[in-house]
Amino acid sequence: MKEIARLRDACDEKEERIRQLEAEITRLDDMAEAMRFGLTPTELKLWAMLKRRGRVDRQAIYTVIYGDRADGGPKPKTIDVLMCKLRHKVQPLGYQVESSYGHGWRLVSPKGGAA
Repeated sequence: MKEIARLRDACDEKEERIRQLEAEITRLDDMAEAMRFGLTPTELKLWAMLKRRGRVDRQAIYTVIYGDRADGGPKPKTIDVLMCKLRHKVQPLGYQVESSYGHGWRLVSPKGGAA
């Protein structure tokens, strides 16, 4: 019984390590794309959100990008400017960022589907 418990614990530790490594690979993939697109650190955060979620709204973006600022961050309209800049940077590689009034934005991959 002790041997089984030890093996289960070892298996749980390995599964957690795999999860951590997969998260790191995803982060590195995002950074590689950011370099390819020429994204700023803020644009990289926005890009990563779109890739992971597919669709994001203004409040989610604002919280992720500016939520840790003591001054509350810039005006919410800044998100529109960021999105415009991101669109221009990713479009040459076939990605599109579509807006949906009242719902936010969605990433469309070069294959034509949601990313």
